[in-house]
Amino acid sequence: MAGLLPGCMEATGWIDLGPHRLRAADQRGLRALWHSRTCLLPQEPAQALAPLLPALSQLRLTPPWLDRAGALGWLARLGLDARAAARLPFQLSGGMAQRLLAALVLRGRAPLLLADEPTKGLDPARRAELLALFATLRAEGRALLLITHDLAVPQALGGRIAVLEEGRIAECGPAESVLAAPRSAFARACVAADPRLWPARAPAAGGEEVARAEALAIGRGGRALAGPLDFSLHAGRMTALLGPSGIGKTTLGDTLLALAPPAAGRLCWLGRPLDTRLRQSLRTRFQKLHQDPTRVFPRQRPLGESLADRRGCAPAPPPPCRPCWSGWASPPPCCAARPRR
Repeated sequence: MAGLLPGCMEATGWIDLGPHRLRAADQRGLRALWHSRTCLLPQEPAQALAPLLPALSQLRLTPPWLDRAGALGWLARLGLDARAAARLPFQLSGGMAQRLLAALVLRGRAPLLLADEPTKGLDPARRAELLALFATLRAEGRALLLITHDLAVPQALGGRIAVLEEGRIAECGPAESVLAAPRSAFARACVAADPRLWPARAPAAGGEEVARAEALAIGRGGRALAGPLDFSLHAGRMTALLGPSGIGKTTLGDTLLALAPPAAGRLCWLGRPLDTRLRQSLRTRFQKLHQDPTRVFPRQRPLGESLADRRGCAPAPPPPCRPCWSGWASPPPCCAARPRR
């Protein structure tokens, strides 16, 4: 609908946007209706933001034009202060970049807003603020199409919900009815998968110490974020780190993994003080699942090549992982694709 379908895919049928009737295959024609009929809030901020423009400039240069005070006001509505306004996209946390992108899109005047995973990377407070903005836009007469895995979004906004399964609509109806009493098996599975419905689990006992921080202080770009911090992580136990976006959660993780230097304090891996030699010897045992997958893989290399590199440097996987590992001998079709596909 936004005219952004990759060349390796195709669409059939018709799309009506106000007085305009276009073939779904006419992606150029659909792109010509940006701002006048449609506006897109994409899922990945890194692919939508100009990498060399500060946040404030991105907002001011997006039509309809804004003066400095107006742009700062829009950023403030989404919790971004003057310091964030001066930063480049790579200097923003994932949640802050998502809010900047929301500011760029929500101030437009197109009658249809397409939002792809709009709450991804947002803390609960910021998510509530964004949903309130969506409710305001709806009250002003805008049409919203929200693509989401977050059941809290349709629960908060209401409207109609369509549940997609294997390329078809498995169920469609008022959000309140579908979420309260889903009829299709797939919709019931989606509702049951809501973490708020999971049974409580007893705390794990935990095994040996994996990592420890002592009087740790963290920072980014010369700015202090947190510290001093003292804690330890143990095998078989999960530790959750909560807090508003931009407070330093990702920086703390990067520091623990030796991907960013600590501002002060000491780190230990497996009971040994962390130094260059230890980091090199244990590098493959301390890994990160990134917030933005598309920024991890080289853009111009097929995924299969990157996975082959990883397979060559990784230690043998534990037994539960071996079926996936051996499956790489016959790579699926996605291995020939590049990350943006």
